[in-house]
Amino acid sequence: MFNVLNMLGRDAHFIELVKKAGLAFFLRIVGAALGFFLNIYIAKQLGASAYGLFVLAFTLVTVLCVLSRFGLDSVIVRNIAASKEKNEFSLIKGTISAALQIVTLSGLVILGIDFLFGPAIIGGIFGKPDLTIVMNVMIFLLLPLTFLYIYSEALKGLKDILGAVVSQNIIAQGTALFLLMALGVYTSVTLFHVVWVFVLSHIFALLYAWQRWGKKCPSGQVQVVSRRQLIVSGWPLLLASAGGLVLAWSDTIVLGLFEENEAIGVYSAALKLAMLTSFFLTAVNTIAAPKFSALYAKNDLIGLAKLARQSVALMSLLIFPVCLLLIIFPTELLGLFGVEFVAGENVLIILVVGQFVNVSSGSVMILLITCGHEYVVRNIMLSAAIINIVLNVVLVQFMGIEGVAVATAFTTILWNVIGLMSVRKHIGFWTIPFIKHVESI
Repeated sequence: MFNVLNMLGRDAHFIELVKKAGLAFFLRIVGAALGFFLNIYIAKQLGASAYGLFVLAFTLVTVLCVLSRFGLDSVIVRNIAASKEKNEFSLIKGTISAALQIVTLSGLVILGIDFLFGPAIIGGIFGKPDLTIVMNVMIFLLLPLTFLYIYSEALKGLKDILGAVVSQNIIAQGTALFLLMALGVYTSVTLFHVVWVFVLSHIFALLYAWQRWGKKCPSGQVQVVSRRQLIVSGWPLLLASAGGLVLAWSDTIVLGLFEENEAIGVYSAALKLAMLTSFFLTAVNTIAAPKFSALYAKNDLIGLAKLARQSVALMSLLIFPVCLLLIIFPTELLGLFGVEFVAGENVLIILVVGQFVNVSSGSVMILLITCGHEYVVRNIMLSAAIINIVLNVVLVQFMGIEGVAVATAFTTILWNVIGLMSVRKHIGFWTIPFIKHVESI
């Protein structure tokens, strides 16, 4: 371990990654802590059933948010990072302007469809009248959440990691936690209190991201960017995001179809704990994505391969003790949400195994996107999504929430293994640092 750390410490790209990722990592810890305590507070106030209903409604809005973004969030990071290397700020401003026009139109179309047909569709599919009522309020989160993603990813492209992480991970959750705790002093917190507070807190986060963008991107001429070209670039990434979205949220949606709200709440609490491990990957990716893009733009494949392997080594060292803690003390940790949630002990252990493989595989999808292999990512994620849906639907009927956890963990491991092999095939190296590399880049 000391030899590995010594080797890593002599590399300039890795030192930059660690310095900036150190800040991102700290902010991710703050954001993860805020999100963790926010979910504990909501679960304790609402109970497993109402908490499950809230999670299901938020999941549906998240699905619509991904559709409204057309995959442009990933395109924005890549294009803006490449333009920044060449100091083409007029092109940067044109890119964000075109992207905002696209997502505004798509978001309004989705809102119109929801207004006309939403209650009938949701009621017909899920058969939960309460969910239709909650969605009538939660849908107001769609546009603020969409714009927040666009501006946050644009800040990442400018390498403003502080602004991106604070807007995406701290302000919304911190504001929501503060408002709900303040509200709880005067009255009992209800499900509708939680939903409205979520809408308001994301609007605050959006205003911060918009103001931060205005400071970081110099004013001046705006170069016209083809909206059609952005959509063409984003389309395969939308399909890949759709696949990733299915992998991330199909478990909750399948539980919404086949199980009661209480089961959704118990599973969601276990998932929140398991996903604490993923902020290591997200923190490093926040820095690595623009670094990967810049190195690839310079055709520095040796530097790209080295940085990818070093980031995996760093994440693996960080994640191991966290996973160990979650596996050894699942009952005690789930008990923080309330007595009802302890039933998710086995679910937590299964999900942690899948997340360990996910993080220790590294930024395989980011690498493929950065190097122009969006269609490979699309194919991997869509294939994994189909497998995930089939397994979820089959296993939930025999094993309940534990079956859904098995389906989620298995497909997470599957797409990461395929991603590793695809990076080796299309880019030329393994991201796992301990595998002997047969060919030099």
